[in-house]
Amino acid sequence: MVFSLNKYNLTVTVTQGDRFGPIVQLALGSEVRTLQLAEFTDFLLSVIEEGRKATTAYLESLGAFSPKKNGRKEKTTSHTCS
Repeated sequence: MVFSLNKYNLTVTVTQGDRFGPIVQLALGSEVRTLQLAEFTDFLLSVIEEGRKATTAYLESLGAFSPKKNGRKEKTTSHTCS
């Protein structure tokens, strides 16, 4: 399976590897990196998380996430089940 983003000269190729499972090849221009599927998944999740952090920081700098400005109480991240 091959995915291409011609605008960025990026190609992602997924092939059946050896006993370790699928192999993902990332090609950006002439640079090629080969990763196992689990490594590629970890990489992709890291990219998403860093993007989320950057977006949140940007929106907070604009005051868009300020609970006081939105008239809401700040939410806690811990949950309890009863």
